[in-house]
Amino acid sequence: MTDSAAAAICQNENLPIHSLQLLDGGQINQVYAVGDTRILRIARTPQDSARLTQEGILLQQIRERTGGSVPIPEILALGEYEGRAYQIQRRISGQKLHRSWLQLDSASKDRIMAQLGEHLERLHSLSFDDYGCFRDPGDHSTDWAAYIGASFQTALEDVARCSDGFSAPLLKAAARFLEERLPLLSESRPVLVHADLWPGNILVEGSQVTGILDFEFAARAPRDYELLLIEDFCLYPNDFVELDFETRSTTDYADFFQRLVRYTPGLFSVPHLRPRLDLYHVLFNLQLYAGWRKNNPTAEEDGYLLAKQARITNMIFGHGVRIFK
Repeated sequence: MTDSAAAAICQNENLPIHSLQLLDGGQINQVYAVGDTRILRIARTPQDSARLTQEGILLQQIRERTGGSVPIPEILALGEYEGRAYQIQRRISGQKLHRSWLQLDSASKDRIMAQLGEHLERLHSLSFDDYGCFRDPGDHSTDWAAYIGASFQTALEDVARCSDGFSAPLLKAAARFLEERLPLLSESRPVLVHADLWPGNILVEGSQVTGILDFEFAARAPRDYELLLIEDFCLYPNDFVELDFETRSTTDYADFFQRLVRYTPGLFSVPHLRPRLDLYHVLFNLQLYAGWRKNNPTAEEDGYLLAKQARITNMIFGHGVRIFK
């Protein structure tokens, strides 16, 4: 998608073209500031369009159901240009939390995490009748264990089919891991889970949370599923941050997770939390690898393959590294 397409969209929506500014960090969509008051998000490919459109609809529903009490983007327009979906949002002021976290004092961090806990409580209070990803309306189940089990089996089959290099013994170990842990998912109920709540999707001004962004991967899932991407970020922050952001380590955000435990006790009261979360991590990395291999069938895979195998191994075996036990 080119700047000329963004300009055409602005013209169609009666927005000032001269104030368009491409923003950094749009990994899935192209994101533009339109003056000081609007954000334009455009799907990069037609395949991404359905997800972006569905997110816009979901944001409108969340705003209605929470009475605007959660600082999520306000959708001003949804549309399509040359086969690609777009959103126009009211711009939320603030800095991405992962960029400011290390400069904040302890009291400011506490205030931010207390607010985040309140917002998550409101989001997780929105309940549903079934499980599934909002980005795929046909993806649903009334049984969380069955849903995860089917997703896991599909991921195992996809990895085995698309890669000769992936360790066959590790795939067998992952299958056994699923069989052992799957019964622990039976005590679940579906709520609204953001599912991508790393600090880059949280905006702050000083010690005030001003925005929670990017609901494209939101799901109807048990609330403990929220911890998957948060813990993954805290373990591997450089997988998430922008290219212009200096290298970070796990220790940089350890106190982020410590405060999360303090201010979101409901997230950590789920029975069998650690083994459930370990299972989510294994599934997540299988899906990431299978997706990468499908999209890059001829690419050299040594580094990516080894990284994913290491992370799956880390979660399967109890002595592996975790942010919390």
